[in-house]
Amino acid sequence: MSDELWLDDRLNRKQEGQWLVQFLTSKYAVPEAEHSKNYVLNVNAEWGFGKTYFLRNLAEELKTKQHVVVCFDAWKNDFSENALLSFIAEINEELTNQGLLSATDGKLAGIARSMKNAALPLLGGFFTKQLFGMSLDGVEALFDKEQESEAVSAKTTEQSGLSKDITTVASSISTKAAELAIKEYQTTKNAIGHFRENLRLLVEGLEGETSFKAPLFILIDELDRCKPSYSIQLLETIKHLFNVEGVYFIVATASEQLSHSINAVYGEKFESKRYLNRFFDQEYSLKSPDKEEYCNFIWSKYLPNETVFVPVFQAGNKSEDIINIGILSKVAEHMRAGLRDIEQAVKLLYAIQLTQVKTDYLFSLPLFYIIVLKIRHPEIYPYFKNKWGSNIFNQSSGSKFSEFQQDNFDLATTYKGKIDYKINESMKLFCDPNTKLHTPDSVPQARGVSVTSLKEKIETGLYLANGKRDSKLIKDFSNYIQIVEQAGQLL
Repeated sequence: MSDELWLDDRLNRKQEGQWLVQFLTSKYAVPEAEHSKNYVLNVNAEWGFGKTYFLRNLAEELKTKQHVVVCFDAWKNDFSENALLSFIAEINEELTNQGLLSATDGKLAGIARSMKNAALPLLGGFFTKQLFGMSLDGVEALFDKEQESEAVSAKTTEQSGLSKDITTVASSISTKAAELAIKEYQTTKNAIGHFRENLRLLVEGLEGETSFKAPLFILIDELDRCKPSYSIQLLETIKHLFNVEGVYFIVATASEQLSHSINAVYGEKFESKRYLNRFFDQEYSLKSPDKEEYCNFIWSKYLPNETVFVPVFQAGNKSEDIINIGILSKVAEHMRAGLRDIEQAVKLLYAIQLTQVKTDYLFSLPLFYIIVLKIRHPEIYPYFKNKWGSNIFNQSSGSKFSEFQQDNFDLATTYKGKIDYKINESMKLFCDPNTKLHTPDSVPQARGVSVTSLKEKIETGLYLANGKRDSKLIKDFSNYIQIVEQAGQLL
């Protein structure tokens, strides 16, 4: 079963997930360690690094170990004004779906009801509503009893319709506010205690009277996508209400983005990272994938098996998609582009794929080069765009683009195929008018013999790619900039 969980694992997350399951279950099993009985782990990774995929498979791994797992999508529940209400509903639904609340002659169902009842005083935000959510009629009604017990002036008739004395009203509000604050504090304190106790009994019941083991795992995803106020409320709920023996939280976030959300509420100078550390016992950072792994992952997410992008590098029996993925990763490496740049590049390729006539093929190397340059190096791209038609790669040493390449590119980056295709040299030869796209009618007599130079290998790749497409390819890159510019409006 465990092997089946990670079949689509393109970022090598399986080993990390299984290691984390072993760590968490072993940690809880240490009887003498008090810190092991409740735990909040932050799984940190940037957007687009597969956190949702990781959590989904991690949940299934934990289920194979006989743990109850509740998965909570914070983004989907962001519409709710009360994180606690959403939490309780999700836990109740998960336990009901697994038949656990009815598996013990209703005992667990009774505990679950008690837990919900204990939470009721916490759901209404009573104090805030009483002080700030009332209409004028509501405020006046709040003081009815006090006003009835006061001596009424003989001039009641003359005073009807006049405003109440401002000082009296202010004093009454302050007094009532204090009373409500004390009352709600005590009510909240008692309710939290009852809630925790019933949650603890629920976990004990799951472990003692069913086949499931403690701890109960609650996995939270997409917290960093929520509105800041909801993210904060959710974290406070975890800290104050669910800090119970036998409950483990795993919260997946892009920590940097979540910090920015906290700053949006408390101000730029607020130490949001230190604030977040209050809620998490530890942080586990998913490994950053290498560029080719990530290209493979993001390509498979957006692009179909057959595209309009034509590779000419030869790499044995590899499919064109695999060769294209390798070319994209090497172009990104050549320009020192990051994983986020790669994601944006693939999204532009997706837009081009959707809008390009399926028989209007595009050569992948120059197209990928232009796209990644536009995304990664916008400071030189306008110059490159304006010089594109004059074969910018044949400029003399010391020219603006040549110097930029020397300073900012890894000129040694190479795609390993049947031969070594250096990206910089391949691009230069590819765009050279002297590098020909031969057809069966124009192929030189020597084409059948072994070729070894990079130029000859590229020409051979062009020839073979053309043959697969009934000789419909044209070696004309004049519209590539226009195609990229149009799709680039989506950046």
